[in-house]
Amino acid sequence: YIRNLEKIDNDEFIVGNIGRFMPQKNQLFLIDIFYEYLKMNPKSKLLMIGSGYLKDKIIEKIKEYKIEKSIIIKENITNVNEYLQAMDVFILPSLYEGLPVVGIEAQSAGLPCLFADTITKETQLIENCKFLSLSNINDWVEELNNMKNIKRKDVSQMIKDNNYDIKTEAKKLESYYKKLFEEKDKI
Repeated sequence: YIRNLEKIDNDEFIVGNIGRFMPQKNQLFLIDIFYEYLKMNPKSKLLMIGSGYLKDKIIEKIKEYKIEKSIIIKENITNVNEYLQAMDVFILPSLYEGLPVVGIEAQSAGLPCLFADTITKETQLIENCKFLSLSNINDWVEELNNMKNIKRKDVSQMIKDNNYDIKTEAKKLESYYKKLFEEKDKI
């Protein structure tokens, strides 16, 4: 659906990123990575979802590289899950992060992921994740190229095994609160 909506050909490789356009998220570096990757893989697009005060600088860099036709920027969308399904790989080159929820969401969608090594390793839930140093752009380009041939698979059991199942966790939370109320009533 999203590929049709965004006029993305079925044979195009879609690199995705979701995050505020702020220095922390490092999207200017992402544009550099994609620019180099695009030289080797011209049937690719970068899908960026977010907004923020760096948007103008990001657009300026895209224009400087003359790759406007290969970049899709979306703001204020409510169907992130559908956009994740349109991606082939997810990339998060953040300068610093705690546990990025978007990284968990991307993996839950079965996407291979490239994360900066500044992101906590607890983010990794599936095997198709790599953590790379921000010091070498060529490593990012090479790993993107390697991930081009990875086929998505159902990772729902891996996600559940890592305690990211809403039904299981809701039951645990309900049990916890019931126990609290029972103890309160005893006092």
